[in-house]
Amino acid sequence: MIEWMQKHRKWLVVTIWISAIAFIGAGGVMWGTADYSLGADSVAKVGKISISKSEFSTTYQQAFQMELQKRGGNFDEVQAQSINLQGQVLENLISNALIRNYALELGLRISDEEVMNVIKSIEFFHKDGEFSLESYDNYLSQERVSKREFEEQVRNDLLSQKIFVLLFPNLPQNQFEVPNIATPLEKQALFFALEGVADNVELEVIPASSVSVSVDEASLKKYYEQNAQNYQTTPSYEVLAITTKSAKQPYTDKDLQDFYAKNYIANGENMSDEIKPQVISAYQKQQAKSEALKSTAHLKKANKDSVIDNAQKLVISEDSGEYSEEILNALKSNGVGTTIKPIELGDDFITLKILAKNPPKTKPYDEVRSQISKEYKAKELNQKLTNLAQGRLSTFKGRNVPVRFSITELNQNQNFSIAGFDFYTSMALLQAIYQAKQNPSYAIIGENAFLFRIASQKVLPFSDSQAIDIIASDRKIDSVLNLVSDFLRSKYTIKRYI
Repeated sequence: MIEWMQKHRKWLVVTIWISAIAFIGAGGVMWGTADYSLGADSVAKVGKISISKSEFSTTYQQAFQMELQKRGGNFDEVQAQSINLQGQVLENLISNALIRNYALELGLRISDEEVMNVIKSIEFFHKDGEFSLESYDNYLSQERVSKREFEEQVRNDLLSQKIFVLLFPNLPQNQFEVPNIATPLEKQALFFALEGVADNVELEVIPASSVSVSVDEASLKKYYEQNAQNYQTTPSYEVLAITTKSAKQPYTDKDLQDFYAKNYIANGENMSDEIKPQVISAYQKQQAKSEALKSTAHLKKANKDSVIDNAQKLVISEDSGEYSEEILNALKSNGVGTTIKPIELGDDFITLKILAKNPPKTKPYDEVRSQISKEYKAKELNQKLTNLAQGRLSTFKGRNVPVRFSITELNQNQNFSIAGFDFYTSMALLQAIYQAKQNPSYAIIGENAFLFRIASQKVLPFSDSQAIDIIASDRKIDSVLNLVSDFLRSKYTIKRYI
């Protein structure tokens, strides 16, 4: 979904609100209860794919800037926490990783040529109408992002897009063309769901201040014991490692010319100064791989107490964002004492011997007490608000509030409120009203309980619009993606570290 939204930027304003509804519908009404401090190299692991801190941070900043722009500059970290922006970003990355796992299992791959074609098509890297390696390098330097990280992100996006195209082959490729894959009946049904009904609702709010939550050590320790599986260390590996640096490999002009003639052009032509840095990099990498293969024999003879030139003892965690999936999978699938042949590590190569494996262990209570306290308080607050709401449900008398949601007006004004509440609280309340299976009903949103009773409804005449075409297609896509997500979530293990 994110890839489609990025590609069809003309409709981003419309689809972003639908995504907000989807987040709420997926259970995002208990905002602000999680601790998102990052204490590991990865924020999550999905199947064989780790989501690194770097990827999470970059994606979060993009989402934050989008919110900042959408709200006219009136957005800060406090507001980001109130809408659980970090949680939304994490779930998007997890969904993307699920799709990539499946794509890899199907045998789909992205070639280096495909990655470079995308990068070369980005106008920001162009100079005088052509791709400029200097502009590309300058951008990466300014953003403090390595080529490996940037190109890996492009590769991941392309892999997700391949699955997306398989699922939705009829989506328009032209970013200015309106997506219209929904049937007339689906569009009419959506209109009545989103715009075709005006409600008059009796509403009462029970604030968090109405209840008190006490915390004692006995309760926290009991909660810790019941949920100990959620507070475990990440598996790690003690290894002896030799890293062979590509940049340190020597070369002569003759070496480069011979390499260039063999790998780039017909024999006899001289390489230009413009292409020379690329040739040097490729030649050194080839030489580094050859040198790295020689180090395998040294490591095979080594033991835990051996001293080998250029070798160092490392502890590599399974949630490490520094090492590739190939390296982590090799460590996981091989036993203690195994020497692993050289594997690429960025522009270099690393050769490993596994000295020991450290399985996960439950973290001590004192180490996670702060996290447990927050989780326990949120759980108790939710339960007490729920009890209060259920107790008052049949007798409450709230104030009358008109409720009508118009996606067309929302797209024009980018504003929606019920009874003066902020946008996200109002959207969550709207979702609760629409999904309520009984009348009256209630919802816990943030740190408040909302009791509501639909007093009357008015059906409005159907009115087709371009916004309805877009949103109906979007919801159809979303329904398919939900089915795919359910399947993939049952297929691949998801571990969250924040």
